[in-house]
Amino acid sequence: MMEDMLMRSLWLLVMVIAFVAVGCGGQSPQPTRVLEIAAAEPTRSPSETGRAPAPTPLVAVPERTPAILLAINPQPAPQSGQVRISGRGFAAGESVTISVGKTAEATSVKLPLGNAVANTDGNVDPVTVTLPDELQSGAHPLDALGQGSGRRGTATLWIRAPKPWLVLDSYDVQQYGDLGLVAGGFEPMDTVQVSLEPASGATGASVTLVTITTDQAGNAVWAQVKLPRLAAGTYSMVLRGQANAAELRREIHITPLEPTVELSPWAGPPGVPVQMNARGFAPDEHIHVSFGGTADPTPLQADGYGNLWGAGPVRVPQNASTGAMALTLVGDESGATASPEFKVLEPKPWLELTAWSGAPGAPVGFGGGGWIGGERVSIHLNSATTTPQSFGMADDNGWLKGAGQVYVPNDVGDDVIFVAVGEQSHLVAAATFKVVLPFGLRPSQSQPTPVPNGG
Repeated sequence: MMEDMLMRSLWLLVMVIAFVAVGCGGQSPQPTRVLEIAAAEPTRSPSETGRAPAPTPLVAVPERTPAILLAINPQPAPQSGQVRISGRGFAAGESVTISVGKTAEATSVKLPLGNAVANTDGNVDPVTVTLPDELQSGAHPLDALGQGSGRRGTATLWIRAPKPWLVLDSYDVQQYGDLGLVAGGFEPMDTVQVSLEPASGATGASVTLVTITTDQAGNAVWAQVKLPRLAAGTYSMVLRGQANAAELRREIHITPLEPTVELSPWAGPPGVPVQMNARGFAPDEHIHVSFGGTADPTPLQADGYGNLWGAGPVRVPQNASTGAMALTLVGDESGATASPEFKVLEPKPWLELTAWSGAPGAPVGFGGGGWIGGERVSIHLNSATTTPQSFGMADDNGWLKGAGQVYVPNDVGDDVIFVAVGEQSHLVAAATFKVVLPFGLRPSQSQPTPVPNGG
């Protein structure tokens, strides 16, 4: 009895599979589905279970949709030229719309290329389409959509420019500056050397800037390079491909550096020391600094960024004339120059005494300012032409320092005029010491004049 029931179940299973495979006798082929028998428990007799065995369930495996494959010929395609597109995996007889992205981004605007019809096998035979002129060289996402099935296939369309091209972020670049460039139109997967050569008529060696590699469209990615140590002038940028010796030339101009300088102080008397901050020289270059084109410039050195910070000091010449004077900075390697102005102020010295009055023989010290920075100052009595009694020095800021004391003469009868003379500037400053005689006596008098009693 059990054997009969098992045989009937197997016969029923065979009939179902045959029915599905034939497709119920219809004309159109149907997707084949594989039916599997779920694993059954071992057969037991009714006496062991007390009931009849349950029928074996049938499980249908879902059909797998084949992936859509697209073919593009040629790759890369010529810009504004024609390309043949084919594919498979669509529904039989459905219309297929082909479009391409305007740029490489997936979200780019889609441009229609053409329509095709899939055959009975779901294949699209090669169809020739013309690429729109607005499609630039590079990678573009290609899209093929079945209008009936909704099946979509994607691929990358590579477009090659008809000849080499170059785009620079600027055709006027400062010395030692950064230069950005992107190039294309060379052979796919080629190595391109970028170099600078002196322009026509000039002499000098070629300098290699960078070596770039092209993609499947013959284009390279954006490159940023720093110019080497080159003199200002006109150069030819030359791009040479290695695959077929393709060459492209463009003229660029390397402009001189334009440093900026700040002075501290920016005004003062002759002889004053000046420090400076500067930007825009060549990295690590030596800089010669001079006031008014003096023959012995002060050497300074820029840091790795071409800057000076608190550099110097550089002293204003003691014989500088009043008014604006150019402080000249010249880069030794770059030739870059800067000429900030320093305002030379007229020195106006004054003299101060440590004591402004007293008896003959009193010691007097000296101070004051307004002198030429660093000049020697002599101290005289009553006239600049008399023998100097003491000497001092003006510091960097023109303040009188270190002058020795002078004693008021004992035989002086009137007030004393102390005269200070600048050795370099020849300027004169004076201060008066008031002589105070005790009891109104003159030094020549040995005793006071008697006064009659009662007047």
